[in-house]
Amino acid sequence: MITAIQTPDLTARLPTVLFLYEVANTDTEHLIRCHVVRPRHSNGAEGLDTTIVGRIEALTHGHTETQGPIPALIAAVNVTTGNASGFRMLACAALDDDIVIAANEPHGCRRLDAVDIDGRVYQLTRYHAETHPVVTVDDADGPRDTPATILPLQTALKIAVRLASRA
Repeated sequence: MITAIQTPDLTARLPTVLFLYEVANTDTEHLIRCHVVRPRHSNGAEGLDTTIVGRIEALTHGHTETQGPIPALIAAVNVTTGNASGFRMLACAALDDDIVIAANEPHGCRRLDAVDIDGRVYQLTRYHAETHPVVTVDDADGPRDTPATILPLQTALKIAVRLASRA
């Protein structure tokens, strides 16, 4: 997640959804990989004029067990991992560039909101003038203090975990 938030060309200022997964490369070596779902217009071109929450909800809306963006994600992951038996989903994240007001001044930042399979919520914020992100981990389920992205991320991750277990 830290690599994603520090990669300057990953989103080109458009909301992006990331699925993190683990693959058993050997009996003792496990690799963590990331599948990036880039925003697209309805005609398939890069770019999307919507919020990050809308982007995540679009991934989960109208999916079936075999059709839709998440089943396509699982199929793509299976192709790249060679249907590895050690494949498992780890987390789903939303990456977006944002502006925050601090000390009555606007500051540009990149935010990554994530939820893992254990239900922990992660928020990484990297201000444009800073080198390293600020990381917050929330183990408590407090709907009043979690970002709006978390519920749709939880839904997307649940779908991906369910489909990955059947692949």
